[in-house]
This record gives sequence, structure tokens and C-alpha cells, in this order.
Amino acid sequence: MIISLLLAAGFLLPILHMLNLEALMPSVFLASTASVMLLSLPEWLKKPNWLGVLLIPAGLYAALTVISGGNGALSLIKDSVIALYLMYAGYDAALPLYALPAVILLSAFITAVTYLLASNAGFSPAMTFSGFILFILWSTGKGALFIYFIPSLIALVILYAADKHENLSTRRILPVAAILVALAYLLVPPGGVVSSELQKAAQDIRQAISDHFFFTEPRSIFSLASEGFYPNGVTQLGGTAEPSERLVMEVKAEVPVYLRGAIKDEYSGRSWTDTTGGKRLLYVSPINLSARNMIFNANLPEGELARSSMMNEITVTVKLLTQSPTTLYVPQRVRSLQMLTDGMVPYFNNASEIFVTRDLMPGDTYSVSAAIVKAGDPGLGTFLAACRERGDTGGSYLDNRYTALPEHLDEQIVDLARRATDDCLTDYDKAMALQNYLARHFKYTLSPEPAQDNVDFVTYFLLRGKEGYCVYFASAMTVLCRTLGLPARYIEGFLVEPDASGVAYVTGKDAHAWTEVYFKGFGWLTFDATPAHTSNTQRDADQPQNENNDQNEEDDSGDAPEMPPDTTQEPGGEEDDNLESDTNPEHQQPEQEEEEQPNLVPDLSHLWPMLFYILLTLLLLLFMWRFVYAFPQMAAKHTKRLRDQYDIWMQAVYDAVYLSGHGKLPGETLTAHAARLDLLKVFPVPLLPVADILSHMSYSRHPIESSYINSARKACLSVMRGMTAPQRLRFVLYRTFVPRRKSHYLKKLSGQLGK
Repeated sequence: MIISLLLAAGFLLPILHMLNLEALMPSVFLASTASVMLLSLPEWLKKPNWLGVLLIPAGLYAALTVISGGNGALSLIKDSVIALYLMYAGYDAALPLYALPAVILLSAFITAVTYLLASNAGFSPAMTFSGFILFILWSTGKGALFIYFIPSLIALVILYAADKHENLSTRRILPVAAILVALAYLLVPPGGVVSSELQKAAQDIRQAISDHFFFTEPRSIFSLASEGFYPNGVTQLGGTAEPSERLVMEVKAEVPVYLRGAIKDEYSGRSWTDTTGGKRLLYVSPINLSARNMIFNANLPEGELARSSMMNEITVTVKLLTQSPTTLYVPQRVRSLQMLTDGMVPYFNNASEIFVTRDLMPGDTYSVSAAIVKAGDPGLGTFLAACRERGDTGGSYLDNRYTALPEHLDEQIVDLARRATDDCLTDYDKAMALQNYLARHFKYTLSPEPAQDNVDFVTYFLLRGKEGYCVYFASAMTVLCRTLGLPARYIEGFLVEPDASGVAYVTGKDAHAWTEVYFKGFGWLTFDATPAHTSNTQRDADQPQNENNDQNEEDDSGDAPEMPPDTTQEPGGEEDDNLESDTNPEHQQPEQEEEEQPNLVPDLSHLWPMLFYILLTLLLLLFMWRFVYAFPQMAAKHTKRLRDQYDIWMQAVYDAVYLSGHGKLPGETLTAHAARLDLLKVFPVPLLPVADILSHMSYSRHPIESSYINSARKACLSVMRGMTAPQRLRFVLYRTFVPRRKSHYLKKLSGQLGK
């Protein structure tokens, strides 16, 4: 009981400090003590030990019923588990609300594990589990909490002494163990003894674990601001742009490609923001596969349409030439992603951005396979119509955020969109009409007339300024699509145009903004309304709307809707007041901070991870059970049949001899094998008496006697003590993972006893 409490204290104290719940230490102590007493009660009453396992849930239910005021204990347990899961996922706001029941659950679970380790398993399993806890603390950067692990170290010393000297009582060992641990802690040099090679290897392991399981650190995010397209700051679109000429990356691709960096869904009237990208999902995790396929339209279109030449994939290879944010620049329909530089662990979010756990450095390289489709491709309208008829199973995560518009938006913008698409029958025709209209009737310039602060950015561009660069055109295209009910989002990244050799050296001048529109049965499609211009750095000259630029003015004027009168209000009007209240960052920021990050795929992000962790817990418990019963002391203690006890110890003897590298020679009988080992004094105890007993039992079928079991037991423990540390580890792992039916000593020795 004392050892269990010491182990539990050493495990729980660091956890409480990690969760900033030190004030609940008295509750943890009471919960751990009560759990140990419940587990020990069957032994005191001389009842089956499994009754203790049933008493723990009953005790938890009673305690949480009291905490919940008499009802709702099960609901409190569920909410506490969810709070702990959310804390692990990086959302710690819920934990303080359920701190007490959560720590009681943790205390009961950890105390039950330590009781099993202390009362049955012995030193080796407890040491293994303790090493795992210490490694977690170290790998997560919580090495300063090692001091709270001291109670567990004292318990380990007691268990080690008890393994070596069975007659020593815990009370006699406890003071000596406490003194030894205290001296060891005080005598360790403050800086430790460090091997540079081992330290590097350990740091690499730590980083890999952190990247794959504990990536919650803030990350740098790509924005066109880094390339000179936000002269007024990221909270205000527009202004004179000064694109950077610095080299960003080298790209190898067969065709021009839009490489996405930032995806934004909310338009305030002054800027675009992302409200969906807070959750981080490991790209290679199988539990995130369904969410990944949905977010990147991997399952669209369906059926034979997916094998159409329209959906042919190409490979794009990107090599960074300068330090960049964590963002990976990739096409929209990602099918496969390969990191060609070590240390790059990819994640994705609900906004469909892909990023790694660190800033990208010069030389970092990755490749991506994707289907490259953009508006205006030949035959695309017919293809989209066929996709729509197939139905849409990939857009279930869409909601009204992609059609939302600010309340202050001028009604003239809605009228303009309707006039531009009067003759259009399909959604694709409407989106193409808007793209062509913007490309034909608005001027491209990097130095547009500055918009007034109290006027909606898109309204000013469409009704008054009528000139701008990619940010203007992409914002206008996205807003106009939404006025017609077409789901649309604003994209920032790079437009890459490889040369004849398939290589492009991308600079800040290739930074670009465009629009993606969602079509049922197909998914997101790239639209680029920015017109071609002389520098040819912002626009793909092969876009269909550029061909329309070659048409005469008469055709353009004939297709264009009549421009509505300019009634944009001046500062001080009612419309300006509404815009100020809706879009002023000082007014909006608190709401954004309080707003929960929405989950676009709740059934996948919550259900599957929870099921995964339940399965992982069950597998861990199964492993612990197998691991504990790999030690013959534990297995023999829980069986009453003499024959079973004898088989357990003999199996361990056979495994220990075999795994220590002293197996039988070809044609050697069991007794001859034992005699040879005794002659060579391989083990400190003679094995021939054990072999003689086994042979005698096999011939005469003599009943098992206690002396036979004791003989096998002493031989086994002696052989195990003579094994080296690697041999002992191999012994435990072999007995943990190899099925008993394949390693049973009687089957292995079948036909050899009488030779």
C-alpha cells in the first residue's frame, strides 16, 4: 500500500503542476488513498482480487455523485473526460470548470495502475512505466518537474530491494530508500553530465515526439504582407503595393500552377480573416484521413468522373530559397505529399492550409501530387454539370460562412452581380461571367487611388476606384460570388509560371491573390479575375478572360451590364457608422478572441480521435497485462493449481536458458543439455535436478509436489539473476509478445525427453 501511494504521488504531482492544479493536491491524496484501500479490501477480507477492480468505479460514482449534488455523476464523468481530452488537444479553457472531478478520475486510474505494479509486477515493470513518465516530462520540456518524481524513485528503490531480498519488509527499507534518493538528488551536479552525441540523439527523439504528438506552439503564417501587398497593414486592404524582388523558392512543374498559402473566409469590409483554421491535424495520421479527403476534395468527383483526363495529376516540387513561415505552398487538390528534407512534419487545418512545425529554411524541399484544374479549362462547364448530377457527398462540412457578407454592404454591389449574370443558366456560367466582367472593365495597377477609411473596400473598388491589383480583384470576385449565393473564399499564395524546362524561380513579384468557388459534386475551383498586364507576374496569359481582352470594345460594351450610379456615402453618413461598428478592429477583436474555433467536420474531428484514443488505451492495457504476466512471479501468484504453477516456472526456466544464448545442441537430450550447462557452470544453480524431475514426471506421470515447484522456482530466479541487462530485456519482450502456444516448453521439448 505504501509503495502504491509513493508511485502514485510521483506520477500525479508532475501532472498537477503541468495542469496548474496544485491547489487540488489534498483532493488527489484523498482520492489515491481511497483507491488503494478499495483495491486492498478484497485481500484483507480474503476475497478474489478482481473485486477491487469493481469497487473503484463504485467509489468513483459515489464521490462524483456527492460533488454533483446528488445527480448527474455520469454526465460529470463524461464532461471531465472531454475536458481532459480538450486540454491534451490544446484547448484548456474547459479544464478549470471540471478540475476536481478530472483530477479524481486521474488519481483513481493512476493509483490503480501503480497498485498493480507495486503489489504484483515487481521492480522491472514499475521501472519501465516510471521511465515512460520521465521521458514524457523530458520530451515535453517539463524537466524542471523531475523533483516531484522523487516519491516514485523511493518506491522503485524499495521494489528493487524487495526483489533481491524477499524477506525484507517495506518498513525497514523505506527510511534507507528515502535517504539514498535524497543523497543521489543532492550529489548530482547542477548542470548534469552531458554527452554531446547522446544529447543530440535525445533531442532528435524529443523533437520527433513533440512534432507528431505535442505540436501546440504558435506558428508563423504566410501573408501577402510579407511580399509588400499590405502597405496599410493586415487590417486594411488596399494602398500602393511594392512587391518584393527577393527569391522565395524554386518550383518544378509541367504547367502554370497556383500555390496556395493562406485561405480566408470572413470579410469585414476592410480585411479578410480565417475563422476555420485553428485546429491542427497531423497529415499522415490515419485517423485524420477522412477529414483530409473531405477538406482537399480527394473523393470528388465520384465514380468514373474521377478518372477523367480533366483530373489528371501532376507533380510539383518546391525548394525554398529563403527563410519562410511554416506554410507549405501547395495546389488545392492535394493527393499526396512527400517531405524531401528531414525534420518536416506536415499538418493541415479545416481551412485546407498545410504547414509544418517549424519555419521553413533555405534548402527545405517537398513534392506534392495534385489535380490542376482552373476556371476556363476546355469542357469544364460540361464536366461540372455531370459532377452535379452525381450528387455531393464531400461538401457536408460547408456552411453559410462561405456565403456570408457584412450587413453594411451596399445594395448596388448585389445589383451589379445580378446584372453581370442575367443571361447565365448555371453557377459556373455565373462565376465565369463575374470573372470576365472584372477582367474587362477594371484596370490593373500597383498604385491605385487610396480608399477612404470609412468606406467598404470592395464597394469603393467597384463603384469608385475601379483600379487595383490582385488583392482588389480577388476580394471583389469573392464578394460578388457570395451575393449570388455561390460559396467562395479568398486565397493568397503564388502564381507560378515555369519556363520551357519546367522550372520557375519564384520571387515576391509572383505573390498573388485569387478566389475559389465551390461547385456541388466537384469541390473548390480556382478563379482568377485579375487582368493580364505588362509585367506578366500576376496573371496567367492563357486564362480565357485574357482572350476576351483581345475582343473589340464594342463586344465588351455590348456584354457589360449597365453600371449603377455611384451613391457611395461620404464620411459621417449612416452607412459609414454601420461600417465603423462592424469592421473596426478595435470593436471586432474581443469577439474574435472569445469566439470558439468552429469545427467544420465535427463527426470526424471528435468521434474518430476519441475512438482512436479509446482503442489505444485498450491496447495499452492489454500490453501492460501481457507485460506484467511476463514475469513468472506475477503469473504463478494468480493461479492455484499446482500443475499450472509448475508449468509457469518451467516455461520461464526454458525461456531464460534459451534467450541467454545457451540452447540445446542438435541431438542433445534434455538431461544431457542440463548436465553440460552445469559442467560449464553457466548458471549459479544446477539445472540437472530440474531436468531429472521433468523427465521423471513425463515417464511416470507422477503427481506434482510442492518441492517440484520450489525447485523450478529457484532455478528460474537464479537463471534470471545471471542474465545481463540486454538478455533480461529480451526475456521480458519475448514473453510479452510471443504467444504461449508457440513457445510452450512441452511442445518445444516434445519427443526429446527420452532420447
